Amino acid sequence: MNGPETESICQKSMIYYYDYLSREKGLVPDDVSAHIAACAYCQQELHAIQQIDLESDTTTFTSQQTSHLELHFALANQPIKCSTIKAFLPVMAIPEQQVTIPTPVTTHINYCTPCREELKRLIEMDLSVLQYGYVSQMFSDHTVSNAETFSASQIQAVSEMLERPNSGITTCFRLKDPLKNEAGETFEVEVSTEKTPRTATPRLSPIASPEKLHAPAAKRRWLLRPLAAAAVLMIAALLFLPSPSLQATDIGQIYEALKNVTHIAMVQYDADSPDPIQQTWVSHPLGVKLIKTADSFTRWDITNKTQTTDDGRTPQVQSATLTPAAMKAVAKTMESPYGLLPFKNASELPPGAMWEKTQSPQNGPESETTEVYNLFWTQQTAGSDPVDHQWQCSVDPATKQPLKIKMWQKHPATQDYELTTVIEISYPTQTQMRVILAQSGL
Repeated sequence: MNGPETESICQKSMIYYYDYLSREKGLVPDDVSAHIAACAYCQQELHAIQQIDLESDTTTFTSQQTSHLELHFALANQPIKCSTIKAFLPVMAIPEQQVTIPTPVTTHINYCTPCREELKRLIEMDLSVLQYGYVSQMFSDHTVSNAETFSASQIQAVSEMLERPNSGITTCFRLKDPLKNEAGETFEVEVSTEKTPRTATPRLSPIASPEKLHAPAAKRRWLLRPLAAAAVLMIAALLFLPSPSLQATDIGQIYEALKNVTHIAMVQYDADSPDPIQQTWVSHPLGVKLIKTADSFTRWDITNKTQTTDDGRTPQVQSATLTPAAMKAVAKTMESPYGLLPFKNASELPPGAMWEKTQSPQNGPESETTEVYNLFWTQQTAGSDPVDHQWQCSVDPATKQPLKIKMWQKHPATQDYELTTVIEISYPTQTQMRVILAQSGL
């Protein structure tokens, strides 16, 4: 184990220790896997890692957490300024993504007061995971986007952080080879203010625990995995905004898809009836909303400021001119998301809401290419017991438009979720909309 060749093989193997122990063992090169299996030194290191996992009760890491750490360590051995790590700050404000070990990012935050204060400010904003993802994307793109999902004060705060210049503090987190370092140190930190560099002794970061920071060097080696580049700008997309190529959808994309709809048709059912209780059509180019309930039709024409009704019981069609207040109220009901989503926009998602992908049903309008998602949340109203909600959406993976909505509720007195509403959605053309309006007789 003392020769240079052997040291090189162990050094190469060390960065694959975590993969070797995890379910992603197939990522370890064959020669490295064979070496680890036969090397007593590597086996001893693996045992040390497993002991740390047992002591800290962190036997597994999610793929998001692992990817987040990879992006941190992609910045090793290079100078880091505020602009480089800014996109990391919103991610680190999420409780599940907080990093408690020294990394190139946490080291810069440790020495840079403005970055540390911005991280604290982001944590205090208490945003949803989706919102933190959008903020990270803003910091990466240097533009303010998805503003409709934030309040005016939140946009102001994000804009101030976006416009803040670099503090003048530059840090460099340099990795050492622990096998060639008699002291067993894995890193050193260089800090420079403007043009005066200096080597600093790593300090305790306010977001790092002393136990993690002072752990023996060998027990930290599993973090040092090879990386091609410092992919800072990938964070928002990697953690929160999946690309269409991954065939994943977040709830924010559904909100955005509905904003681009020109014509929409919605058929609503009760949980215990196959017959529609209400059908609704909205056409923005025609300025029309049409509702059918049983044999009754009501049409609102925004362009002509009229409301026309055929109740199905009398031969005459009733017509009235819309007042300005009525016009405003009707126009409001024609806005996205048309009552299809449980909240007006993604920023209203309550804390603790859970978004998950599920299997597509075997029948109905869904197909093998349809994505199905569930949103779970609990609604607490003053003076009443909390009510659990489940909202399920079948989505066209290409357009991100919803095709079918199901809603459930679970009250404290009930054991299971009770289906309350089913809505089927389609997107007619303008020609089809004209035919539907003509058939209504209004």
